[in-house]
Amino acid sequence: MDAGKKLEEILKQLEERDRQKQDVLLTKNDIRIDSTTGNVNLRDIGPVKFTRTGFGQFCNWFGMPLRYAERCIERDPSMFYQHMKVWVNDAGESPILFRVHETAQAPTVRAVLTNQYGIIGDLPVFRQVADAAKEFEIGFNHFHVNEDFCDV
Repeated sequence: MDAGKKLEEILKQLEERDRQKQDVLLTKNDIRIDSTTGNVNLRDIGPVKFTRTGFGQFCNWFGMPLRYAERCIERDPSMFYQHMKVWVNDAGESPILFRVHETAQAPTVRAVLTNQYGIIGDLPVFRQVADAAKEFEIGFNHFHVNEDFCDV
């Protein structure tokens, strides 16, 4: 496959993924955690899944270490609920930006961020890379995108 077609294919995949995303600004009061399953529900979205990166950022937002949260879920999901409830209640009132992607299984949280900074997504960054690649005739040996990351 020539470099131009490869660039078009990558851009097409990233554009499709970009159409599936939704940025939602919530507060800690808009988050519900099921007491028996540990599943997280977001206001106006409902139950969500997390990518590993998104879950790590979610836990970090509230100050709960990721590995600690994972061990709670592994042992007993209700343990995660009990512990996370304390961490969430102790958190400040800052708005939380959830980047949610619509997937076949359930809405999936890819990132949990502050709303104080602009977000640089994969698509605008790759458009810049693609423009430079065309100019300098650079090709790509590898490209992989999934709900958690983009690897070129």
